[in-house]
Amino acid sequence: YGVFSPIFRLHCTNNAYHERRPWGYDAETFRVTGEAMRLRHALIPYLYTMSWRDHTTSVPPIRPMYYDHPTREEAYHGSDQYTFGSELIAAPFVRPADPETRMSRQVVWLPPGEWYHFFDGHAYVGDAWHVLYGGLDDIPVFAKAGAIVPLGPKVGWGGVRNPETLEVHVFPGASNRFVLYEDDDQSTHSLTHFRQTWNPQQLRFEIGPVQGSTHHLPALREFTLFFRGVESASVAVEINGEERECPVEYDESRRVLVVGPVTLAPDEALTVAITTGADTLVAARDWRLSSCRKLLRACKLDTNVKSLIDSRLNDIIAHPAMLADFELLVSASILRALAEIVTGVGAHQITDPADGQ
Repeated sequence: YGVFSPIFRLHCTNNAYHERRPWGYDAETFRVTGEAMRLRHALIPYLYTMSWRDHTTSVPPIRPMYYDHPTREEAYHGSDQYTFGSELIAAPFVRPADPETRMSRQVVWLPPGEWYHFFDGHAYVGDAWHVLYGGLDDIPVFAKAGAIVPLGPKVGWGGVRNPETLEVHVFPGASNRFVLYEDDDQSTHSLTHFRQTWNPQQLRFEIGPVQGSTHHLPALREFTLFFRGVESASVAVEINGEERECPVEYDESRRVLVVGPVTLAPDEALTVAITTGADTLVAARDWRLSSCRKLLRACKLDTNVKSLIDSRLNDIIAHPAMLADFELLVSASILRALAEIVTGVGAHQITDPADGQ
């Protein structure tokens, strides 16, 4: 939760029994906290750009949903979700895990448009409510269609200098621009323009030459591009208008096309064109099966019952009423979670913090 907050820090105390150190808990807490800290460090290029945007345009990175959607009633009821910069919506789990599912539950409203879970790539239809389940190391973060999110390397501690390598995560479905801001901490700065031009059969992504001062930037920078939620397709790479050979890999399980690393000098421009002969580049994937299995692995339930449900999951997804067959074997909270994942339908009571009703 702290990673997707404006300020990320640990406090200290002179009370020896008030533990604040991540390593002062169990090994799993230490592992999850360490990974969260490394993610926060990787987010510095994105967050620093959002802070610059706040400084120059008075648009803060963290905003309630009704700031951007004041005419939508739903935007006033998503009290546990907010924008995280221009590209993302965060909806952290804020309630204890259910003792039966061993997962926390969160309900989120996504505005009109297409959305993608930033971490697992699952696609979600906008203008709708969605329920999500997750463990201690999960946080619902959604990228809008066309989102461009630059990340630095995940390191134990790499300082805050402008990184020599960048990962750029690109989500399909819409054209978009992102301007990366970097400076020398004093008086000079630079802008790097990223642009995605989208149509269903081709995604064209461009990194322009750096604008402004470049003395605070590495002489050469490696870019690795992660095109999320797309099918395997033909890839053409150009640097300054000339075709170049470039490593290309496709992760079938995660539906991610990886291009790079590509090394660029500040004055060089990169163009990547991804083209398909199919109707669309967007990967069509039903994530309900994997989500049900994730729940079954986590929940408190006899392993033989888990195996029985798993053997019938495809039929259950096709005919959700079959869940009634397990009513005497499975707790109400586990049955509810499976039903919500399979059908996308559920009930949620919203409390108004102002009056507790």
